[in-house]
Order: sequence, then C-alpha cells, then structure tokens
Amino acid sequence: MMNSQRIKQLILGASLVAIVLMVFAALRENVFVEYKFHQRRYRKQLVAMAETPEQLAKAKAYPIQMRQLVLPDLGRTDRCVSCHVGIEDPRMAGAPAPLVYHPDGLLETHDIRQMGCTVCHDGQGLATNRKDAHANEVKFWESLRLHDDLTQANCLRCHYVESLPEATTLQLGRKLFAENGCLGCHKKDRVGGFLGPDLTTIGDASFHIKAPHGEDRQEIIGKFDHNLNMAYLFESVKTPSLAPGDSIMPDNDFSDKEAHALAVYLKSFQTRKVPDSLQDFDKHLPQPTGRTLFLEFCAACHGKNGEGAPLPDHSKQGPSLAGNGFQSIATLDFVRKIVFESGSSLMPNWGKSGGLSPEQIELVSRYVLTLREPPPAPEPDYVGRVDYGKIRFESRCAGCHGIEGNYEIDLIGPTLSSPDFLTFASHAFLTKTIMDGRPNTAMPSWNFLRDREIKDIVAYLARPRSEPPSLAAVQAEAREPNAAAQGAHLFRSRCGSCHGTGAEGGIGPSLNTSEFLGLASDDFIHKTVTQGRRGTAMGGWSQLSARELGSILAFLRSFPAAPIRSPAGQAVASESKGRINFERTCVACHGAGGKGLIGPAIGNHDFLDAVDDQFLRETIRYGRMGTAMRSNLEGTASFASFSEHEIEEIIAYMRTLRNVPFVTIGQTIMQGDISLGRELFARSCAQCHGEFGGGGSGPAVGRPGFLVTVSDGFIAGTIANGRSGTEMRSFARGQGALTELSEHEIRSIVTYLRSEEDVVHQTPKLTLGTPARGAMLYEGQCAQCHGTTTDEGFAPRLLNPKFLEAASDSYLQATMSLGHGTTMRSMIRGGSGVVEMSGRDINDIIQYLRETVPTDSF
Repeated sequence: MMNSQRIKQLILGASLVAIVLMVFAALRENVFVEYKFHQRRYRKQLVAMAETPEQLAKAKAYPIQMRQLVLPDLGRTDRCVSCHVGIEDPRMAGAPAPLVYHPDGLLETHDIRQMGCTVCHDGQGLATNRKDAHANEVKFWESLRLHDDLTQANCLRCHYVESLPEATTLQLGRKLFAENGCLGCHKKDRVGGFLGPDLTTIGDASFHIKAPHGEDRQEIIGKFDHNLNMAYLFESVKTPSLAPGDSIMPDNDFSDKEAHALAVYLKSFQTRKVPDSLQDFDKHLPQPTGRTLFLEFCAACHGKNGEGAPLPDHSKQGPSLAGNGFQSIATLDFVRKIVFESGSSLMPNWGKSGGLSPEQIELVSRYVLTLREPPPAPEPDYVGRVDYGKIRFESRCAGCHGIEGNYEIDLIGPTLSSPDFLTFASHAFLTKTIMDGRPNTAMPSWNFLRDREIKDIVAYLARPRSEPPSLAAVQAEAREPNAAAQGAHLFRSRCGSCHGTGAEGGIGPSLNTSEFLGLASDDFIHKTVTQGRRGTAMGGWSQLSARELGSILAFLRSFPAAPIRSPAGQAVASESKGRINFERTCVACHGAGGKGLIGPAIGNHDFLDAVDDQFLRETIRYGRMGTAMRSNLEGTASFASFSEHEIEEIIAYMRTLRNVPFVTIGQTIMQGDISLGRELFARSCAQCHGEFGGGGSGPAVGRPGFLVTVSDGFIAGTIANGRSGTEMRSFARGQGALTELSEHEIRSIVTYLRSEEDVVHQTPKLTLGTPARGAMLYEGQCAQCHGTTTDEGFAPRLLNPKFLEAASDSYLQATMSLGHGTTMRSMIRGGSGVVEMSGRDINDIIQYLRETVPTDSF
C-alpha cells in the first residue's frame, strides 16, 4: 500500500503539470493566438507606413482583438478577417499572406460586410486558426476552403457564368461542358437527358459518397488540397472508366487543364446559398442560338457537326444529321416532332421531360437543317452531255422514275419520258427540281451533286427525241389535197385544248383571226409549234411529223388572212419613252415585263425571236379582231391612242426585253377565281392529287416545293393537254374527257393552287402496300439493323410510334431509296446498295410499319 507521502508527491506533480498546461493554454488562447500574431504584424506595418503624427498615433492604437463579420442574411459568421486584416488595405498589395490586400480589386464591387468570406471561398467561418478555418484536414467539415481559380466555382451563387468573362477557368469549363453535349445525358435544373445522373447539385455531393477511386487518387487529392469533392469531379471527367461499373460515360480525352476547368464548373452546380437581395443575375443575357443548343444537348450522340457519334454503350451509333441523305429528305416539321418527342430509349423527349422550351426546340430544329454541306461550286462553262446524263440518270434516278424515265408498275416517282411532260418541262424547271427536290414528297434535294452531274441529267432528259421536220417538208405536206381537212382533226386533238377546237382561242390566243394569219409567216408558225414558248402553256411539239405539222398549217391557212397595212422595217426610237407607255398601258393585259396576264406573254424570248417589227407594229396599231386586243393607233377609234412614233418607241422597248431574263416559274401570272378553283380541284383533281393538292396517286401539285419550280403555263398546259402514258388525261373542252373545263375554270384552278391558302390543311401522302409481304421483307432486309418488335438493333428503331408519327410515307420512301450516306445505303433497284428493292417492295415495308405500330397521325 502506497504511503501518504508518495500520494502527496503524485498529487503535487499532477497539479504542477495541470498548472503548466493551464498556463500554456491561457498563453495560447490569449497571448500566442495565431490571429493576434498576424494582427501585431499588421500593426507593425501600419506604424512603419505612417507618414503623419496622426497616422502614427492611430497605428499604435490599432486594437488586437477577435474580429468577425456577422451575416444574418446568409446565416453565417465569418472570422476570417481576424487573420486577413489587410484585405481592404491597398497598401498591403504584395505583402505576404494573410496580410495581403485582396487580389483583383474584387472588394471594390463586393461589400465584404454584406457578403463575408466563406460565401465565395467556403471553409469554416467560425474557426480562429488556419487549420480549422481551411478545414482541409477536418473530417467532419465538407465545405473545404477553395483557393486560386477553384474559387470561381462559387461565383455562380450570385452571377450567371455569361456575365463573368474574367473567370477564365470557369468559362473554359462552361464551354467544354456545352460543346461536348453533356446535357444530352445528364440533367441540370430539370433540363437535359436521362442516361446519366442528375448534376444539379453535384457540387454539394458528400465526399463520403463521391470520392476518387483510381490508383492515382492520392496525387489528385493532393492537387486539390484534400478537397475530395473537387478530386472526384476531376477524376470523373478525366477518367470516366474509373466511375462505378454501370457507368456508360464515354472518354472525351480531356487534357488535365480541360478536366480541371470542367471540375471547377461542375463544382458550381450547388444549392443556392445566397438570398435574392445579394444576387446579381443579369436579366438581359443574350439568347442561345441553335448552334449552342445543338452542342449542349445533341452533340454527344450526333457529333459536334452532326456527323454522328458512337453512343455511350458503344453498341449503337448516334445517327448522322449532316449527311446528304438525311439533309436531302428531312423537313422542318419532321425534325421538330422528333426533337419534341422522339419516343426513343436513348434520345430524350426534349419538349417534355427534356425541359426545352418551344422556342428552343424551334431554334435547334432549324439549326439541324443548316448542317448540310454547301453545294459544289457552279461550273458555268460546262455544257451537259447526253451520254453522261444517261449513265447518271440510270444510277441516280431510274430506281424511282423508271429506266429511261419510262412508265413501270409501282414506280415511286412519276415517269419523265412523256412527250407531254417534256413539252412543258424547261431546263430551269428540271434543274430547280433536281437541286431543291420536292419537300414533303419522296423527291429529295440533289444539290450535293456537282454542277456538271446535274447538267448532264438535264441534258439527257431534255434531249431532242427527234429532229423536227424542216419548214420545206412541212410546206410540201400542207399543199397536199385534203391536208386542211386532216389538219382540222389534228388541230382539235393536239391544239384545241388550249386554242379552242376551231382555233378561236382559250388558254392560248386565237389563231383564226385574219389579222394574225396575215402577219404570221409559215416560218413563224413552224418555229412556234416545234419550239414552243418557254415559261408559258405553249410547249414545243417537235415530235409531230411533217405530215401532221403540214396538215395543221394547211388548216390555219384555210382561214382568210387580212392584208398588212403597216410598213416593214426595224423600229428606231426611244426605248425609255416606249417603256413609259408600255408600263402605263400594255402591262394591264400582258403583265409586267410582258410575262402575260389575260393577254399573251409578249416579253417571252421565243416570241420575240420569232416575230419581226412589222408583226408587232401591225398588231399594236390595228389590234386583233375577236379578241381583247383593240386598235391603239390614234384616229382609229383606238383604245390607247398612240401616235405612230409612240408605237415605234413601244416596239423598241419590247426588243430590250430580249435582254431581260424571262422568269415565270414560281410566279403568279394567271388570274382566276380562287373559290371556284378550290371547288373544281376538290371535285376533279383531289382524288388523284390528294386533298388540297398534298399528293396521292398523282404528284403533290399543291405543295410549295412543286409550285416554286413551275410556271402557270406549265400547270395550265398540263391540265389542258394531260400527260400521255399516265393517268393524267386532258381536261380541256372538246377533248372527250369525263370532266371538261373551260379556260376560266382552268385559270381558276391554277390561281387556287398559287394562292397556297390550303397548304396548312394538306395531309401527308399515303402509300399502298401489302403488310404481310412487307413483314417478310422487313425481317429479311431491315431487322438486323433496326430491330424487331421485341429487340433493338444498333440503328435507330423504326418500330417506334413517335418516329412513325413524325415520318411521312414519303420520308420513308426517300430514305430507303436514297439512303443516308452512312451504313444506311440506298435500297432501291439500281442504287448500288447491298439490297435492291422495287418500289412495290418499299411500299409494302412502309405499310407493314404503319399497321404494326399504329400512330395518332396515320
């Protein structure tokens, strides 16, 4: 048993130790306090910097005490200023920490008494020593101090990133985040995809849950001063393969600098900790463009330039949106619907769960259609070659339009070899149709072809099928007995649909007036019939034989011809004065630039090449009996009362029109009754061409893509003459059709179509096919890429209700016919694909898709 003396010694020793410890603690807490040490250093600096007795006295009186910022609006108390006493003193710039003046002059715009310190720097505000305040080794404190450029992450507690150009690390992170399409998979603030985790508060993630896993984690943790949250964010973007095993995030091969910037930006994704009164969010930030939205939400799967990209699980490919195939076929309505609600297991429904506004969907949809490559440069000196055109037509066009453009069963496109079609199809019409395609039909835009390729195809289509008979041969046939009687029958069948069965006029001018026949030479009639009038309803009839042309000439010559009263010779007068009278008087009937209205198109180059000045002089002076063209010579009970010299001026001006491009395609020339035209179209045309001209078994003649390529004369001439070899019959009176239309009725239909009043009511063209046969074809030719009703393939899923609701039958036809320039090759016969199908095969597959996956639209 220990004696009492020993016990007393132990108690005394313990007491002495306790006293020493208490003294040490007292000294540490009151004398050797870290912040007091720094304050004394600062006071010493103040004394040294004093320049006046007043400044010296004030410096010596600088109190050494606990300093703190009480911030009730933020729910914080920051004691950082107990050590960082020089942060508001510009004289301390360049001083060692913690006495240094706050860099970058930020306190000039940030009131420290309102904002404090930890709202920007994090850390433990109540601490009074460096270790506890920075909290880098305090295991229970997760809001570790941020330093240097890491602090930029917290700028977004009060500011938009767009308003902080000087925060270069943050800006780089924002740029990388946006341009790599991170929101295509991840959500932030309820906007984005669903394949990856929500990132809205990833900057607040507990480091007990989110921490780096890689072998170099200690190095990364040290780089971020033991901030496990920052280290985790860095590792996640730098080496995503180290994330949990179920991660499908692709490796974007970011550099250390880029991964660092992304980690800083991701750190800014936090719960707001600042009251509205202290926030400085700019309310007038620039709105995002379609390009920025595409990069932010679409680029991860579709590529930064729409080129396509491997999807995260690497078993699927994000479709290319920039390929010629897709860009030549896709319409704005299709893209808009897919973006709004794709129905895909990978692509978000951006208009619903994806969080994009209607305005943003419109912007990105329109941008997608700008991804096509610019067309090749024009080759103005190149002249199309028929032999090359034949090869190009058979490889590019014959699958839909038939070999040599001839009619075949189940063609997707119309035949192109009909003489009636070629009569009205000008080079401009063919070129524009090939270049622009026909939106909302199966005819894609081919503007990715070289200029010479298009010119070759046009040359092939427009090639003369036969040389027109010579004028001499025609005149010889006209002198044969009974030629006029035969010509009357031929004129009725060939010409009567436009010019009237007795040549009295209709859509075209009357040809039986004595004034006209007195002026029109045989050469004039021969040229007009064989060459036509481009841009009008008068096509070229070069395919007629010498006997047929001679008989028609004899028939016209059987009418009396009036003597010519006007002198011959070229008009020499003021063109500018003639223009004034022409525009004041003649345009009322003949249209601006002589393009035609109720009167003929006298500015047409073919007309001006065929007539001489005597023809024009006689017609203007004395008119044409039986028509609306009255006498215009003063003193002859005239309509306009021009002097002979003024008529010469008008002729001189008309000759200048030969130097002005005669463009009538896509322009409204004819005048008719829109209401009557709508009624007639519904009754006589819609059963083939679809309701409101949207397309059916016949072409979509009411769609803007068609109307912009044709002249009024093309439409009127086709209605009047029909198209041989097709279901399109003549509708003109006297042609024996089931429905016969007058000149006014035909003009009214043309005017109705031009009005485009009912375009918004048009419905997609539907195909007809056999679903059972289509199912077998789909299983054999499509399912291995696009999947079945139960399994998905690596290509986009076609048995998707939302896709089929957005895609018209024409879109599907065009896609299978043209391909997309990707692993999706052309599947039409002659398309050089792995599989070659007929139009019937394609239609059967479409019908199978429609019946297997019913949608609201079909």
